[in-house]
Amino acid sequence: KLYGEKVAGSRLEIMGEPPFRFVLGNARSILMKVDGVVYAFPASSISRNTARFELSRAQIEEIR
Repeated sequence: KLYGEKVAGSRLEIMGEPPFRFVLGNARSILMKVDGVVYAFPASSISRNTARFELSRAQIEEIR
């Protein structure tokens, strides 16, 4: 589990076994990549500029 605020422009690399569950604040300002490929998390996952979603192994394979 990772908690806390990150500085604008910072990078965070996450490794492990899926599924990955995310809760991302200031969601509209985040650029997320999965294995170097830009991933646009679902607009339906955003409420009050906080995104909540999960990435399964199958979803990650589709992104690659």
